[in-house]
Amino acid sequence: MNTPFSHEHAAEICEDFEDLIDTEYKMGTNTYDIDAVVISPFSETDKIMFIERFLSYKNHEQAIKVFNVERFDVLVIAHDIETGAHTAIDIRTYAKENGIVYSFDEMKDH
Repeated sequence: MNTPFSHEHAAEICEDFEDLIDTEYKMGTNTYDIDAVVISPFSETDKIMFIERFLSYKNHEQAIKVFNVERFDVLVIAHDIETGAHTAIDIRTYAKENGIVYSFDEMKDH
């Protein structure tokens, strides 16, 4: 089970993975273009609302400002190059599925 990040830790992870933006991501038979690597609320319910807001506003700050939380995750948000449908995957799952070695817990929160 994943543990949440502090906002500071999540921001560092986003910075480390920002080179993913505008690259392709294969999931099954679909190919996606990565649009963003963003900080999101940690709870699954809040993540769903955050993703909807992010896709509506196309702006991370607008999307997250309504959430008063202290526990965060990092999401990779992408769109299917054929259909335009969006998907989001948490950064740890993305890294694992793509063979990226990264110690997410190495930078312990204070």
